Amino acid sequence: MSSSFPQFEKYCEECKKYFVTKKVEIEKCPFCGSFLKAILICKTCKRRYSVYVIESDAKCLTCQVPLKLKYRS
Repeated sequence: MSSSFPQFEKYCEECKKYFVTKKVEIEKCPFCGSFLKAILICKTCKRRYSVYVIESDAKCLTCQVPLKLKYRS
């Protein structure tokens, strides 16, 4: 079983734009200054999660694949 990490995107509610990133941080949108919402995508089933805090032992609710995350707190 490969240990591939989930893909992260940042989403701005105001601009309706996604920003792909390798780590999850809550930041402001560079265009409008609104706080961004982090989007977690399970690589197995493609289910999306809108999150502000990522649990270190999180699992996908659809396929139960562990979402192993590395990020700075």
